[in-house]
Amino acid sequence: GFTVPEHYMTGKIPDLSIYSDSPGAYISLSFWPNVGGAMAETTTIAYESSRAIEWIPGERPYGDLGFVFWNNFLNSPINLSSYAENLSSLKFWFKSSSAIDPTKVALTCKFTNFSEDGIPYENVFELTDQQLKFDGNWHKISIPLSAFADKGTYHNGIFYPAGKFSWTKINKLKISTKNTDLKGTVLYFDEFKINSDMISEEKGITTSDYLLIYPTIIKDKAYLKTGNISGNIRLYNISGNIVHDFGTIE
Repeated sequence: GFTVPEHYMTGKIPDLSIYSDSPGAYISLSFWPNVGGAMAETTTIAYESSRAIEWIPGERPYGDLGFVFWNNFLNSPINLSSYAENLSSLKFWFKSSSAIDPTKVALTCKFTNFSEDGIPYENVFELTDQQLKFDGNWHKISIPLSAFADKGTYHNGIFYPAGKFSWTKINKLKISTKNTDLKGTVLYFDEFKINSDMISEEKGITTSDYLLIYPTIIKDKAYLKTGNISGNIRLYNISGNIVHDFGTIE
């Protein structure tokens, strides 16, 4: 048996669509390509639907593919804390036009929060050849929000990590080139979203088709009934801590 957590999820947190043919609600694109490069939406190639983002790196590094989050009705940034607290991940699709030396793959993915003091505090994830495959095919990238780390920021000077980043006031998501030469390839990005990993993403299928936990009101004992699934099953509490690891189901 296992210890039943004090709190448990009763539904699926809604997906946050960042880009799918066009930016999501309260989101706008912000292109800042490398010097000598270009960045735009394209209708000639897409993972899904009819549009994707095409980035042709230039001769020099330091470019950004950015999404600006701003609620115009509330005149405020967007609160992503519920996603961060509920085991959510940033997901998108990526492909390149040609093969490239894996040692050249060095991009960063950053969430930036709006702050009253004007300092853009960032949570950063380093994208390498472990995530980005430069083989001409579409690949799904999934990064848990918990994997992003405060590594400081640069804003007219260096600011070291100070624990000031907050998921409650997010106003930018950026994918940035570091000091790396990607000239000669074309990068494509599509279908950006944030969603919770706590429930299956499959369209038209409810969680009970895969996994049933009963009784619905848990006191001291619970049972799990699995459908046609395979993989690892773990039970988390609402704080994101593992309560019990059931191992692998074949």
